[in-house]
Amino acid sequence: MMARIPFPTSTLPQDFASNRGAIEYLIRQHLSLIGPPMFAEVVAFYPGQNGGPGRVDVHPMVHQQDAAGRVYPHGVILDIPYMRLQAGTSAIILDPQPGDIGFLLVSGRDHSGVVATGKESPPGSFRQFDMSDSVFIGGFLNPAPTQFIQFTESGIRIVASGPVEIEADNVHITGALKVDGDVTSGNISLTNHVHGGVQTGGSTTGKAQ
Repeated sequence: MMARIPFPTSTLPQDFASNRGAIEYLIRQHLSLIGPPMFAEVVAFYPGQNGGPGRVDVHPMVHQQDAAGRVYPHGVILDIPYMRLQAGTSAIILDPQPGDIGFLLVSGRDHSGVVATGKESPPGSFRQFDMSDSVFIGGFLNPAPTQFIQFTESGIRIVASGPVEIEADNVHITGALKVDGDVTSGNISLTNHVHGGVQTGGSTTGKAQ
């Protein structure tokens, strides 16, 4: 069996002296120039305008390696798009933050024109499979969240570390609504409000009308 060695290297090893070996060596050299998909960590996040998606700087987490086995960290890849779950003007906004780990996907051509305009565009240069033409997909190998929406077989659980705000023309709930705490409408408390103009006694009021 033909020996496998680290690559690239400046000279053809003896095991690659045959025609087949030389061709395989050249193929492997070209493959080594392709920017591979890999894990990356967010270094910086830049918000978009008017609530639109922004950009991130990321650091690839898998080091480079030369023919002698020496490893070299990648540099930071600047100002690349990241994925949002969006269709039309509806979206789940969950922007990446520094320290998040995600996956880096590399385009086959220079897509800088498309990124800049959001429209069809010719390649910005002749580069191919360059890590500068990457997008970031987040949500891998990160710590347990402290706020989340969890879908289970028994239902949906929403946990928030702060207030939950709903902005809508109206909210319609089908089914019972159970609230463990108080409910306030305007400045009136549901559990602590009082009614004036009544006389105390042992009777109870009728149902609300």
